[in-house]
Amino acid sequence: MGKKSRFCVRCGKENSALVEGTCIDCKSQDIEVKVPKSMVLNKCRYCGAVNFEGLWIKAEQPDEFYFENMLIKKVKLPENAELQDIKIDKLMNGFGSITVNYTLSDHLFSRDFDITYDIRKIPCDFCSMKKRQHYEAVVQVRTPDMAERAKILALVEPYKAHLLKIDETPTGPDIFFFSKEAARHLAAELRAKFKLKTKETGQAYSWDSLKNRPKYKLTIAMRKREDE
Repeated sequence: MGKKSRFCVRCGKENSALVEGTCIDCKSQDIEVKVPKSMVLNKCRYCGAVNFEGLWIKAEQPDEFYFENMLIKKVKLPENAELQDIKIDKLMNGFGSITVNYTLSDHLFSRDFDITYDIRKIPCDFCSMKKRQHYEAVVQVRTPDMAERAKILALVEPYKAHLLKIDETPTGPDIFFFSKEAARHLAAELRAKFKLKTKETGQAYSWDSLKNRPKYKLTIAMRKREDE
């Protein structure tokens, strides 16, 4: 008795891997894959940072990397299918093509799609604040020791990405920050290293309608302890 042939019930292709009686090519046409028709990447026009998942980060990868990771969260497959990866084949003049690779019933499928994309050049939060000379916190260090002031300014160097400016006063530097968190980190480091007395105060300057609370600027005053 001869060997029974396997063929696709739809196209008749023989001796091909079958999924529910149909070949891979025919089966792939039945699987609904939803891909966004357009994608937008916000990129800072000044420093090149990208807005990725709502956060401004230093762009250490090509634009395709960020588009691919955005697509991974937006591509929709049937419940019994599993996404393997997404590859952007090319991006040019606002148009691109992508390949979506996924598995279903232990078989690998690939689908190609055309998309449009836009890279919007806008100021990031830090550059916007820098342009407006806006700061969120100031660390005021008061010490008569000039050598100590020089050491303090050396410790500020690693925080320069978060700095607006440093104003030198006769009694010590005023260090202006875009970020309250960065200001507090520096203050903690200075307090531990130089045994400085610290006082925090806040001054409201606006209202945050999303969080329903006032926005405020932080002042961290630091000076030598009286017993030093």
